[in-house]
Amino acid sequence: MPLLRTQSSTYRIEVIQYEESLFVMNITTTHGRTQLLCVSLAVDGALLLLQSLGYYKECSIGQTLRRGTGTVDMVKAALRFAAASFPDLQSVELSDETFFPSAERPLITARRLLLGEPGWYQEHLGAVPTPKTRVNLRTLQATLAARPDVEAELRGLAGQPQGFTPTYVSSVCRRLGIPASAVVGTSWTIPLGTVMSWEMPTVVHEEPEVDAQEGGGGAVEWPPIQCPICF
Repeated sequence: MPLLRTQSSTYRIEVIQYEESLFVMNITTTHGRTQLLCVSLAVDGALLLLQSLGYYKECSIGQTLRRGTGTVDMVKAALRFAAASFPDLQSVELSDETFFPSAERPLITARRLLLGEPGWYQEHLGAVPTPKTRVNLRTLQATLAARPDVEAELRGLAGQPQGFTPTYVSSVCRRLGIPASAVVGTSWTIPLGTVMSWEMPTVVHEEPEVDAQEGGGGAVEWPPIQCPICF
């Protein structure tokens, strides 16, 4: 099984094959006896889908969670390794439902979009909104322009990110007459060229096998590491 190594930690890379061209790649670490899922990716033919990103300090590569840079480095490492492992990939897609890891799960990108700011993945990973998301954002901008009262309320809360809970965001969307899906679970793509421009993480190969599900599967021939780095 491949291992992703940094200066301070080692992460396990597990690849599960479900069908001929359908794979799931999980990057995990441990906290005591608990296994933590840092990043989960799905590969379906030419499509790479970012399924989830764990916001744990153990998954933060080399930097702090407060600044977010360690989380950015982790997801970049995962996407870059996946792109090298599956050379037929043509696109990277994700649904952005990022939230702060607290009891009320305040929404990160929804807050940003309501304030006219770029989404989290847009700012940190160069993600591009899909046509559906672009249309929703244009509608949001026009609607807010016609509701200065709501826009002023949102600006007043700009410095209180914990206030943008799912309940509050949904209520704002109802008042604006738009679906909550206009800002929650928005869809984005990351250009493959952007992913390939990131540096390759240091990966050590140990028994690079794929666990076959539903009727067999074979081993993945992991690519040689051309430019290993240490975060």
